[in-house]
Amino acid sequence: LQWANEQCLDVVSKLITDVSSRSVLFIGTYRDNELETADHPLEETLGEIATTNVPMSTIHLGNLDPLTVNDLVSDVLHLSPRLTRPLADVLHTKTRGNPLFVKQMIKVLHEDKLLYYSASRRRWEWDLEAIQEQLIADSAVELLVDMMKHYEPDGQRILQIASCFGSSFDAATVQLVYDSKDESAVFRHLDAAIKDGLIIQTGSKYSFSHDQIWQAAYSLTLPTEREEMHLRIGRQLLQGIPPAEIDS
Repeated sequence: LQWANEQCLDVVSKLITDVSSRSVLFIGTYRDNELETADHPLEETLGEIATTNVPMSTIHLGNLDPLTVNDLVSDVLHLSPRLTRPLADVLHTKTRGNPLFVKQMIKVLHEDKLLYYSASRRRWEWDLEAIQEQLIADSAVELLVDMMKHYEPDGQRILQIASCFGSSFDAATVQLVYDSKDESAVFRHLDAAIKDGLIIQTGSKYSFSHDQIWQAAYSLTLPTEREEMHLRIGRQLLQGIPPAEIDS
């Protein structure tokens, strides 16, 4: 909701305060640290709703504490919390308990072979000393960008194009803009991103699995190149529209 404009928030407010909507549960999420000013439209909207008789509760979701991170690592690696505690403590220190950051860092450690499955011992093991010394990004977005930069250039390009459409897109439109003779390339690279948990597919629609993942993909394009990218996308899409539809 922190990205919603005043018009959208006005619609939300009217729906929530509508007396005929008493049996409807509205759930909204936002990052309070991204409300730049006290007069942010969302703050004003929440204040207006609070003055009505509509019951409203706020649940603050912070970062995970060390014990919860250990529960997460224990569950992922199928090992007892007693065994995973040293690894979990390092992960918590490096990620500050950010859930997305923890999840992505586990993947990076596996890719770097610092976290590996031992066939002889039939369990996951790790190089704790090497993990402690490993330099990591300062945020989940930077870590995701580093991860995406390991993709083939074509894969990065497809993620860049997809991110320009927002958090969700369809493969056919990306294929149109990508404009490659290899029609399977878009689906092949999207499948790789799905396997890595970056993208979710629902029918013919695709979406980035987290807004920070979308943000990371969008940041692959330099700010000086984004306007040109959007212009090129617009022109490519325009070419695909029949003249009759444009005239109408």
